[in-house]
Amino acid sequence: MALFSLKKVAALAQHKQAYLRGVSLYNAGRVTDTRRVHSDFYAEFVTASVTEGGEDTFTTEVGFAASGEAEWLFCNCGLYKEGEGACRHIVAM
Repeated sequence: MALFSLKKVAALAQHKQAYLRGVSLYNAGRVTDTRRVHSDFYAEFVTASVTEGGEDTFTTEVGFAASGEAEWLFCNCGLYKEGEGACRHIVAM
């Protein structure tokens, strides 16, 4: 199982506000349906749902290399832009 330190999560975040909001979402229990699987492409592939606000739920994905480093990030929210770091929903996961 990939273990990620808060320091690594902070380094992946788009910016400080994304990190702080993600930690807040996690602490509020907004992360559900977490699944960890091994895939053909990643040593570990983690998916989860993150609920924000009343009813907005976003799907997040992180693919980890065997070294434990995150190699793939995805969220279906409007804030996530590939190559720009983790949005608050990915941070929360």
